[in-house]
Amino acid sequence: TGRFEHSSVFKLIIGVMLETCRNNQERCRHAKLTVKILLADDHAMVRTGLQLLLQRLFPDCRVLEAGDYAQALELCREHTDLDLIMIDRVMPGLDAGRGLDALCGHDRKIPVIVLSASEDPAHVRDAMQRGARGYLPKTTQDAILFSAIQLVLAGGQYLPQQLLNASQEHQAPAPAADAATRLTPRQADILACLAQGKTNKDIARLLQISPATVQTHINAIFRALTVNNRTQAVYEGGKLGLISSS
Repeated sequence: TGRFEHSSVFKLIIGVMLETCRNNQERCRHAKLTVKILLADDHAMVRTGLQLLLQRLFPDCRVLEAGDYAQALELCREHTDLDLIMIDRVMPGLDAGRGLDALCGHDRKIPVIVLSASEDPAHVRDAMQRGARGYLPKTTQDAILFSAIQLVLAGGQYLPQQLLNASQEHQAPAPAADAATRLTPRQADILACLAQGKTNKDIARLLQISPATVQTHINAIFRALTVNNRTQAVYEGGKLGLISSS
């Protein structure tokens, strides 16, 4: 039964991510073609290879390079019009935690994707909890890299499979009796909408409330479920039986 439940929740999460991609696809097509990306890695050859790949995937992108956390932070201060930060998890100057905190906290409107040779689920969880919007192992295939960047630029988050698996292994399930009382009926409705990949505007139109009210409810859902983003909320809600996986 545990394996079946885990499979159902995992399928639900994959469905959410695919639906989010579909919902954002049209916006990505009409988004500005020129994107400005800060690429930070302490290995020059890695930066060169990634820059060539990014320019092939996004022909009109402008890529700024940094070799350590100090350079990355300086470029963030100089270039306030960045669209995306892609950064190696381990670089000189600061340890990974302090470095990620500094970059993710510099301007929360600029999404951060962590690039790393590590596929340790603990490193993935740590990066996402510190505010990263995505985590990409350096073994990621080009097509996945392209889709992940598109998703993050459109306001979504990219979570690799190992993070979802790790959540199942490391998070203790809440008592069933307590789960149903975590959310108000309105919050439960909104969580169900999140599971369908709906945007704040979609939910506002459906429930006839303002987008600001939707966001207030979503923030309350995050607090109630002790999560940091929509995908984690849907995952946790699925585990607690608050969302139907059918």
